[in-house]
Amino acid sequence: MKPTIRSPKFLYLVVIRSVVPLLFSFAFSLDLIYYYEQVQMDALQLVLVGTMLEFSVLLFEIPTGVVADLYGRKPSIIIGFFLVGIGLGLQGVIAEFWNILVCQVIWGVGVTFLSGAVEAWLSDEVGEQHANDLIIQGTRPEQIFSIAGIALAAMVMPFNMRLPLLLGGIGFLIVTLFLWVMMPEKGFQPSRQKAEPFWQQMKATVVGGMKEVRRRPNLRWILLLSVFLAIYTEGFDRLWIPFAMDSYDFGVIGPERMIGGAHIIGKVLIFFLLGSLHKRVNLADQRVLARTITVIIFLLFVALIGAVATPWLAAALTAMVLASMLREVLSPMYATWVNYRLRPETRATVLSLSGQMDAVGQILGGPAIGGVARRFSKRVGLGFSVLLLTPAMWLITRKRIRESDPV
Repeated sequence: MKPTIRSPKFLYLVVIRSVVPLLFSFAFSLDLIYYYEQVQMDALQLVLVGTMLEFSVLLFEIPTGVVADLYGRKPSIIIGFFLVGIGLGLQGVIAEFWNILVCQVIWGVGVTFLSGAVEAWLSDEVGEQHANDLIIQGTRPEQIFSIAGIALAAMVMPFNMRLPLLLGGIGFLIVTLFLWVMMPEKGFQPSRQKAEPFWQQMKATVVGGMKEVRRRPNLRWILLLSVFLAIYTEGFDRLWIPFAMDSYDFGVIGPERMIGGAHIIGKVLIFFLLGSLHKRVNLADQRVLARTITVIIFLLFVALIGAVATPWLAAALTAMVLASMLREVLSPMYATWVNYRLRPETRATVLSLSGQMDAVGQILGGPAIGGVARRFSKRVGLGFSVLLLTPAMWLITRKRIRESDPV
């Protein structure tokens, strides 16, 4: 029996895992070119935009999650996509720094409404086992449509830099209206637990985390590693494209098409690389996994240096593609490694803390890197961000010695 347009399977695979990734990559893959060229942001402003987004997500993650548990997954999803659409579209309407900053808060809050709500809705409607199958099934269309979105942005931006954000925002508003009309919600059961105020939940997380750190000293190394693996990313991600536009001659092709093409090549290579690594690396062997992660971090360090130091555009693009691939590979491997290191009774607390430390690392590192780049140059700022990765290399080596001690 074929799924109907109102069926959870159709809505999840076609709308949420195909159309939504297309819109996201269309709007965001080259947005930094718009910020730099048309909004004319400096290095610090470019980084502050990303920092504001991360701070909004960190601050609103817990309170917005209450909506999905108490009032329904569908309302949370509808609100989320609506805010994302507004936050994107308005960026294309007013090309001013203050507006871009406000929009980061709007669409960042929208993302927190979506976080966890989509998967929870799917599980409610089709059952946990079928939901897991659909989540895996949705990986391929998500990758394909993400690549299509990048290609579309690369074609559109040379003619009008505002269009990807404007059309992306309108697209999300259409998705919002479509889901509002078509999305069923028959399996939702409201939580009977009284929701604690946000500050009490945050206090409980912090107090519980501090207790775990005192009880299990090795935990501090995992949390520190999460910080230092994240601390360089916000500055590097926000500054490299403007740095490349200042430093290299893109010729008649232009930065939009050339950088977009590099993104597409990276996405395709990552697709094949992840499949190959899953076959070749024994993820169940913690020692093999730890050694692989260590090698990836060292290679990432070298690739990032190459992306900043080389005088040739082709070499810089190659280094950035390599760095992107290594980061994509590192993320699931690191999550698996941390998961192996945890006792069942502390797993949820530690994973939550690790995720928060990732956000804290980006919030701390971004403005510092942006400040250095504004004071000296983008190249110096990017070099400083690469140096911030060095503590992670030391920490992962230290943790390998203590692999046998779960926390």
